[in-house]
Amino acid sequence: MNSFFSYFWEMLRTSGPWLIISFTVCGTLYGVLRPEAFQRSLGNKKFSSIVKATISGMLLPICSCGVLPITLGLYYSGAWLGPALAFLVAAPIINPAAIILSYALLGPQISTAYLISGFMLPVIIGVTANKFGGRLTQYALAPPPLPPQEAALTNATLPPLLPRLVSGLK
Repeated sequence: MNSFFSYFWEMLRTSGPWLIISFTVCGTLYGVLRPEAFQRSLGNKKFSSIVKATISGMLLPICSCGVLPITLGLYYSGAWLGPALAFLVAAPIINPAAIILSYALLGPQISTAYLISGFMLPVIIGVTANKFGGRLTQYALAPPPLPPQEAALTNATLPPLLPRLVSGLK
């Protein structure tokens, strides 16, 4: 039993600083990024939006459970259905851990094929979703209501950078 707690403590000690850094970066990005920039980037039917969403999904080391809330957040923030689905498919298939493991276990030829097919599949799904879907379809969930503070911010101009950083970190 003592070895369990020592192992648990060692895992917490090793991963704790990285979790704090991740939360800090996420809070900072939340406070700094403007919704208009996000809308220009992923809120349209352009092919480049699908490629951006696919590459973003490929760079995040998250599993299929963690990608669902992120995808819903993207979709509710104004992303078109194609980029949202491309991100949803790309993140668990091709991420840094999967590429490193496939290269180590399967070799460079199979890893290259895995990387190419893992990039092409989300792009194909995103293009198909843009062709047959839209921003909101009859099957989509309605976005959750915004808290009063955030609803007021979306209708007004954004405050200066420092208060946004502090708000994001909170």
